[in-house]
Parts: sequence; C-alpha cells; structure tokens
Amino acid sequence: MEEQGSIGYKGKIFESLKKAIDGEHSVSSCFKHISGLTKNGSIRSKFIDLARGSQRNKEALLKHLYSLGETDFVLEDKCHYCKLTPESFSLPGALSLGLEITGICADLYDGLSKLHSGSEDKDLFRRLLKEKNNQRRFLKKEKGFVEAKSDSNFIMDFCIPHVVGRLLK
Repeated sequence: MEEQGSIGYKGKIFESLKKAIDGEHSVSSCFKHISGLTKNGSIRSKFIDLARGSQRNKEALLKHLYSLGETDFVLEDKCHYCKLTPESFSLPGALSLGLEITGICADLYDGLSKLHSGSEDKDLFRRLLKEKNNQRRFLKKEKGFVEAKSDSNFIMDFCIPHVVGRLLK
C-alpha cells in the first residue's frame, strides 16, 4: 500500500516538473516575441535576458527530471497551438501572456518546493519561485506602461486561453 502512495507521489512530482518545463519553454518563446516587439533597447535587452533565463531554467528542470529517473519526456511546444503570426502579436497581449504563464510557473514551483523533502531540491524550486515573482513584478510594470498606449486585446482574447489551457492539461 505504501508503495502505491509513493508511486502517486512520484507521479505528481513528474507531472508538475513536466508542466514547469513546458511553462519555461513557453515563457522563453513569449519573451523572445516581446523582445522583437519592443522598441526601447534597454527593455528589449531585459526581455532577451528573461528569455535566456527561462531557457536555463528549462535545462535545469530537465536535468532534475532526468535525475529522478524520468527519461521519456518529450517537450511539446504549447505556443504553436495558438496559431498566431508574429505580425498579429501585440505587445500588451504578449505581456499578458507572459504574466499568465509566469504565474502558472510560480504556482508549480511553490507546489514542487512543498513536495520535495531534500533541501537541495527545495532550494532549486524556491530560487525559481523567487525569479518568477521578480519577473511578474517587472511584467506588471511594463504592462502598465504599455496599456496606457494601446487597447489591442487580440492576444488576450485568443492566445492566452488556448496556450494557458494547453499548459494546464
């Protein structure tokens, strides 16, 4: 009986890690799009750094997943489901999408830090949670600046529900 519980526990960790990996991949793609839409050079550089950071996080999570014995994971690019062309990707919508996915990742890291018993594992997920919270603050600030200038809701209405819905499955 106890073994079944541990299998369910391990399965829960694997599923959360896989969602977090998908989330980091999606955030990285989103931040790359945002960097291409941003005219301000210093802000563009910040989004490029955020995209690279998400890419590093994805690699760290993959390494952790593999160290736990899961070797069959195949990354699924959630962003291709929304079928948007870069020309239709608005900056306010991209920021909203980045906020949504970053929030999902933060929730996953919070849950993973509670599931893991090892201090090294907890430290990894706490670090990632802190990073996501910092990203959310930055994105909220940028979104506030941009929303004053635009009222495009195409991404908000179309992309966010599809990508986030697929990420949560």
